[in-house]
Amino acid sequence: MKQSLIKKKHLGDFAKKNALLWMLICMVAVFSMSAQNFFTSANGISILRQVAVLGIMSCGMSFVLIGGNFDLTAGSIVSLSCVIMVRVFNLTNSEFIAIFVALFVGMACGTLTGLIVSYSKLNSMIAGLGLQSAYFGFALICSEGKFYYIDDTKTWLDVLGRSSILHIPVQVWIYAVMVVIFQYILVKTKFGKYVFIAGSNKKAAVFSGIDERAVIAKTYILSGFCAAFAGVITAARSMAAQANVGDGYEFEVITACILSGTSIMGGEGSVLKAMLGIIIMGVLKNGFVMLSLPYYVQWLAQCVIIITIVGIDIKSRKKVNAA
Repeated sequence: MKQSLIKKKHLGDFAKKNALLWMLICMVAVFSMSAQNFFTSANGISILRQVAVLGIMSCGMSFVLIGGNFDLTAGSIVSLSCVIMVRVFNLTNSEFIAIFVALFVGMACGTLTGLIVSYSKLNSMIAGLGLQSAYFGFALICSEGKFYYIDDTKTWLDVLGRSSILHIPVQVWIYAVMVVIFQYILVKTKFGKYVFIAGSNKKAAVFSGIDERAVIAKTYILSGFCAAFAGVITAARSMAAQANVGDGYEFEVITACILSGTSIMGGEGSVLKAMLGIIIMGVLKNGFVMLSLPYYVQWLAQCVIIITIVGIDIKSRKKVNAA
């Protein structure tokens, strides 16, 4: 009798701690019954391909959020890096130079944002809104308001953006590797611990001898790198670039991270759990499209479902912590 009660308690705790996972399972079940071709391997791979770019961005965004800030420039950095990579490649015909310049520009943008947020003590939302417009402006200048294509279709960039390994897109493998690397940095290195401390208690960080400003600046550099990498993948996938390609991406990534349990107040979160939030967002979008819902209905339904999921998850975590 006692053993059965203990087992039930453990199962209950597991269910509460993994509320988002159960929600994902429920969504998959509902869409599978509602849409004829939803529960297929082809559609599953399609969802993974669609979320890979946002997932790569979430690796860096998680660090910024855990550090207690927001990076509203991520989408504009995707656009800028995408345009720069295509234009540099068409000029040099070198994949290495094009990718290097795109990543360098993304990290430079992240460095600028990080320095302004950490050393000027300007609110990250205000700084992000201002720099977001600036980076989009640079993307427009670089693109001259035009749509650019990669001239050489035989480049191995096509492999990076469109090929598969074991029937799984290369960009999905890249995202998986990045999740492992960034999760390790977050939980196994001093820098990762410093990010948690800086996000949860700035005074404690100062008393511990941690340079909180340098830590925050580095989180933005990581976010800039990931956003630039996402821009590279976007360009390689479409073999083209446009100045507004990353418009709104930052809000989707932030939503997915918060959905996965990353605290908007900082000090709590996980790159690995952010992946679950990214997949939930992908499943929602894909399911709504397959049900042929109007665009405005998709946004409304997505908003209601996300708020519901977050509310349930917050309540379940409060009960687990209280227990």
